Amino acid sequence: MVDEPSSDDESPKRSLIKREVEPAEDEANFRVLETIADVEGVDVTALPPLYERIDHILDHLFDTPPAPEAQVVITFSYYGYRVRVDQEGHIELTRLNGAPESWNGQS
Repeated sequence: MVDEPSSDDESPKRSLIKREVEPAEDEANFRVLETIADVEGVDVTALPPLYERIDHILDHLFDTPPAPEAQVVITFSYYGYRVRVDQEGHIELTRLNGAPESWNGQS
């Protein structure tokens, strides 16, 4: 995982967090979970399964990437965040309004 500097403070209190991951088809869902777990300071296994929310959409994005000019972006809500993933492996997490600092529910 490569951090893209957006601030010195990437705590869950921040509203926008940016990360970059290697776009690998067999690890796409895990990379998103790993990013959220890192930001939240929890183990990945503490998060609800991502595939129950978006199936394997991210895997399909990275298995045969579309042409760069397509600029494909997938956006969804998960664990108190609006998650944005593009075909190049950039992940943006935006804390949803009203989401607690330490999200204990499932979104």
